[in-house]
Amino acid sequence: MGSNNSGSNNSKNGIYEEYGKSIYNFSHGDIYKGEFKDGKAHGKGIYNFSNGNIYEGEFKENQINGKGIFKYSNGEIYEGEFKDGKAHGKGIHKYSDGDIYEGEFKDDKKHGKEKYKYSDGRMYEGNYINDKKKERE
Repeated sequence: MGSNNSGSNNSKNGIYEEYGKSIYNFSHGDIYKGEFKDGKAHGKGIYNFSNGNIYEGEFKENQINGKGIFKYSNGEIYEGEFKDGKAHGKGIHKYSDGDIYEGEFKDDKKHGKEKYKYSDGRMYEGNYINDKKKERE
């Protein structure tokens, strides 16, 4: 593990504290470049996962929280709101096959009003509940 720092850091009671902007290289291969507060990713940053996924956006106390863009190594992209590391709130998910989901998410699942545009041009507008289409009554 290592870090490059353009802010300040110190140790208080054996706890490493870091402030400002920095780059942190994790031993498992992930890399975080961005803002820190109290030794935690906090503010805007970019997180490169060792599996090829990339997140760019807001962090709060080491968690992906707020608005951001998550680019998956398979070509999919989610742009929208996050809560505790999961898609939560309004967002757009572009799938690698060309399908596009625009709507609401809850705990990483499609949930609420949405528009789904298929790569062949078909459209679906309706509701999802817990990642499943809610059939019209």
